[in-house]
This record gives sequence, structure tokens and C-alpha cells, in this order.
Amino acid sequence: MDARKATTAELQTVHSADYVALIQGISSKSRGRQRLVQKRYDSIYFGPGSSESALLAAGSVIEVATQVAEGKLAAGACVVRPPGHHAEADEARGFCLFNNVAVAAHILAHTKVPYLCFMKIIR
Repeated sequence: MDARKATTAELQTVHSADYVALIQGISSKSRGRQRLVQKRYDSIYFGPGSSESALLAAGSVIEVATQVAEGKLAAGACVVRPPGHHAEADEARGFCLFNNVAVAAHILAHTKVPYLCFMKIIR
């Protein structure tokens, strides 16, 4: 399966709009601007491709989780960087830019997929 980028709408289910915009634009900023943002988040390193990598990581987790929940895959695992589990709603932490699992879980919990999962369990 190919990686896909998480959409702004998907990311904003867990993250603030301002934070999503900041991270989405970080790779296009000058190196000096990246350093200023990096100082704000002391456990994060930003470089060319940082936001693109974070978008692909989050999108891939969402896609695999959705396909497992829909029964298209029996199981799934994502080995992605940045990992995402430390990120907060409006703050990068611990090398994480977006909270990939929280975004995927929120999307699954607020779509028809929980119903499909429930139906698979009771059959």
C-alpha cells in the first residue's frame, strides 16, 4: 500500500488549526525560521521535508487503521517517522509533530467504521 498524506481536516480532529498550519508550512520556511520554531519545541528537529514526512506518517496510520477496521486488512502495523505519540493538540514533543494514533482513533470513532467493527465482533 502506498503512503498518503493526512488531510488538514483529518489533522484538525485532534490538533488546532494554527498548529496544523505551522507544521504544514515548516519545510517551506527558510532555515533561520526553522531554527526559531525549533527553539520553541526543544525536543524537535526540523529540516527539509519535516512537514511532508509528518503528513505521510499520519496519513499512513489513518489509512492502515481504517482498512483494518473495515476488514480490508486482517491486521496492520505502521513503522513511521516521526512516530507521533508525544505530540499534543498544539505542540510538538518528543520528536513527534502530529499525534498519528490519536488522529486515526478519532477518525475511526467518529465515522461508520466503529459500527462495522462491532458487527464483525458479534458475528
